[in-house]
Amino acid sequence: MEVILSESFDQSAKYVIGLMKIVFYMIKNNIPFSKFPSQVELAIALEAPDIVNENSTNYINVKSANEFLNSFSNIVADRLWKDLFDADFFSIMIDESTDITVEKHLVVYITYIKSDGIIRTKFLALFQLTSGDAQTISSVLINLFRKHG
Repeated sequence: MEVILSESFDQSAKYVIGLMKIVFYMIKNNIPFSKFPSQVELAIALEAPDIVNENSTNYINVKSANEFLNSFSNIVADRLWKDLFDADFFSIMIDESTDITVEKHLVVYITYIKSDGIIRTKFLALFQLTSGDAQTISSVLINLFRKHG
């Protein structure tokens, strides 16, 4: 019984990993998530071994693609914060803007130097603001860094 459960779990895990690889490919190639079901159908038609199984109809929707994307973004964010904590120096670049719908946004970039001496600049966060004044912006930044330690 344990062997059957283990094999079933392994097959399900391979299926989900295969779907995540499709999402990753779509992200790299700027393919909209509305095309996710057709990308999975292509993998099934090509008989991709980890995609073709009894679960081939599970997770084939845009909502699942977004959940996979959120998993990726959390991993990337965790790695970036780890790099920042390990960095010798860092600086913050911010830009507040108002879009066509008159919503204010704050974009936060971070530049840091790791022990290898290479300077890196990365996107850190995007916030919708209630106000573009200094107090609101500084409060958002302070809360961002408090949240991550």
